[in-house]
Amino acid sequence: MRNIVKGTEPRTLEAHRRSSHADYANYRDMQGLRESLVAEQLGICCYCMARIVADFDKMKTEHWQSQERFSERQLDYSNLLGACLGGEGKPRRLQHCDTRKGELDLSKEPC
Repeated sequence: MRNIVKGTEPRTLEAHRRSSHADYANYRDMQGLRESLVAEQLGICCYCMARIVADFDKMKTEHWQSQERFSERQLDYSNLLGACLGGEGKPRRLQHCDTRKGELDLSKEPC
């Protein structure tokens, strides 16, 4: 894996986090978030280093600490990474990266 140096979060994410009832599901600037993640990762998946582009149907936004168990980190930019689709929709044995990880916890931060 390549080291990922987290940059400055998008202003829209910071503003959203300060608003009432803010969560990841109601964040409106997903495209801006994807663009920021792809730029700081130099266009590569945080896990397998495959090429990613900032399009909804070509990448995923990964919460390395899952939203389910770490809901307080769902809008924490340091917890967000860009990942490839990882064989989404394929049998589990053919899945990888965030798709395979699912809600499991990682023992080390990918950055």
